[in-house]
Amino acid sequence: MVRLPVGLRPQRQPAKDLGDAGQRQLDDDESSPSLTAVNRASVTEPYADPPTVHNTAKSMSPPKTPERALTPDWILSPHKQTYTDALISRLRVLIDLEDTTNGRYTLPKLPAGLCWGTTPNKNDHLLCLGGKPLMVLLIGEVSQAYFVEKDGSPKKFVNVYIKAIRSSDYAAAERLLDSLTTYRGPQDKKKEGVITAGRRQTHRGRNPQERIAYHFKHAYDASRGYGQKSAMPVFAPEDIGYKDVVIVEANVGRFRCHPDDGRAVYDNAPWTTWRASFNIISVCRLYRGSSEPDESDEESDHAGDIML
Repeated sequence: MVRLPVGLRPQRQPAKDLGDAGQRQLDDDESSPSLTAVNRASVTEPYADPPTVHNTAKSMSPPKTPERALTPDWILSPHKQTYTDALISRLRVLIDLEDTTNGRYTLPKLPAGLCWGTTPNKNDHLLCLGGKPLMVLLIGEVSQAYFVEKDGSPKKFVNVYIKAIRSSDYAAAERLLDSLTTYRGPQDKKKEGVITAGRRQTHRGRNPQERIAYHFKHAYDASRGYGQKSAMPVFAPEDIGYKDVVIVEANVGRFRCHPDDGRAVYDNAPWTTWRASFNIISVCRLYRGSSEPDESDEESDHAGDIML
């Protein structure tokens, strides 16, 4: 029971007017077991402290990480990795990069005035800004990557499949390619949330029909900073693995296709029916993920001096 200062205690009135029987009744009431400490506090001490509530937060399980982003713009690992605070800080800067000086743009920051190049057999297959091929930065975690054959020989066509860090970026990639594609026939089956980038890795041989594969060499370690290629170490592309957090630098290209089934058509016919795609320029790794396998031409140095 909490005791109040003497000046604040309720005063009991003398029972002289009640006589001896009244005094005995009052004494009996005060000693009755039915008047508990709580009852006394509520009746005679209205300013008593409230009962103590113990903090049980330590005994509670921490909330589980959401399986998918609660909003389209949240930065969450699509493969449920735990990102360090430093990596999250870097991603917040890179994921909305708009580098007008060096012509690098992430999907949410694509500029106005984009159009296909106008020089046949040179840039008419590339999306350009001011006559120069646009560079798009695709940021995500590697789902699959194919750079070499099983025997180590170079593939004729290399591919990287990434899961976007933000679901809004995947949606933006889909909208962009769809808006640039004129083919409207049957569509290939797509993996939800996966952005695909590829590149033909062949050059012409002595025979005009001969195509010789050569190794893709544009893989860079951006774990300590993303910027000029000369400032980032080079590593073997086949070391790019599952769950690696990467920036895929890509052009937006188009290729002629058959209007009925979308198969590629290799000729110099006028551009009537085509499909748009992301063409790999380079792959820059920000963070090395798990090495667990997944079940399911020279480039110019576009980057500026700032390392991100």
